[in-house]
Amino acid sequence: AESVRLAMDALPPDSEKRQELQRLRDEFESAALEKPTDVPSHEGDAAAMLNALNAPPEPAEGGAPFPPPPPPASIPAHKHVRRGPPLRFSESDRSEACTSKDAGNLHLREGNVSQALVEYGNAIKKDPDDAILWSNRSVAFLQLSEDNDTTAAQAAADALRAVTCDPNWPRGYCTLGDALLRLGSPLEALEAFLDGARVARDAGRLEDAFELDRKGRDARDAAQQETERLREQLKSGTVQKEPARTK
Repeated sequence: AESVRLAMDALPPDSEKRQELQRLRDEFESAALEKPTDVPSHEGDAAAMLNALNAPPEPAEGGAPFPPPPPPASIPAHKHVRRGPPLRFSESDRSEACTSKDAGNLHLREGNVSQALVEYGNAIKKDPDDAILWSNRSVAFLQLSEDNDTTAAQAAADALRAVTCDPNWPRGYCTLGDALLRLGSPLEALEAFLDGARVARDAGRLEDAFELDRKGRDARDAAQQETERLREQLKSGTVQKEPARTK
């Protein structure tokens, strides 16, 4: 419609083409009004949300840095991406699961991790086969965990469930690798990251593939450091027992 308007302005007032262009402009504007607003699909991955919030701001052209993106508005359940086998329960249960997931994401965004865990747990009860829900709860557990503690083990268990629900979703492997690193298992984490990067490339999700490759390199470096540490302990005869996991 804007292009038609510019063309009309370039024509003399008495041109016959102006009427034809005006008719086209009216049709374009009418079609724009009738077209429903398209709501994009919403994955609601908590790890990706936290990555976006923690990313360094990108300065506008000659201006101040951009603020973090606002939390998503209420999104219809049918626009929520689901990662897993066919739905076992009702559409009403699925709608409640999506509502709880969004509530959990909002709590996690605001730092209310305990409330986020409650909401993610409620979502899982309504749809226990959605990989995104298990991954999000794993991310929340990781926010509360320390190295090699039982909360990290809970995070790893949830992330493994996410990968089991949908082996073709690369974000699940990303969360699993993070949890395994927190458990002090860099070799297993490296395997998870490499598997996820392969899945991401096969799916054409190049941004996820880059992130998983980077995390894989970090896990490889951590594994090499752990190997060197153990080798030095063996040489010196001071091998330490693995510390018990705390509650």
